[in-house]
Amino acid sequence: AVASAAPGEPGGPGGPEARGDEAAVRGRRRLSLLGAGIALPGPLDHARGVLHRVTGFPEWDGFPLRDALSRRLGVPVVVDKDTNAAALGLAVGGEGGSFAYLHLGTGLGAGLVIGGSVHRG
Repeated sequence: AVASAAPGEPGGPGGPEARGDEAAVRGRRRLSLLGAGIALPGPLDHARGVLHRVTGFPEWDGFPLRDALSRRLGVPVVVDKDTNAAALGLAVGGEGGSFAYLHLGTGLGAGLVIGGSVHRG
């Protein structure tokens, strides 16, 4: 996740750096990128992070996106279907239990959560 600072906070507009407050800058902990999550329309291989016939991007078929981004960013990367990512977000956000997330757009997609975990199959 990437964190950003609000105006007036360390790292933000008008923060200690902008005011020249070096003591505050030295005392600040550095924020760093821990990893990245990429949500895409499917189908794709979640386990290997390889794209397959991604809706709207046929030239990306077979592209190892997870490995390419991990090398580029220097952090772990997770690639998943957009519907699974949305369902996971609801589960983590407290939706709880078991449910299906349905998406109607250029196609039909679904993310399934069973017992608080995304189910793939």
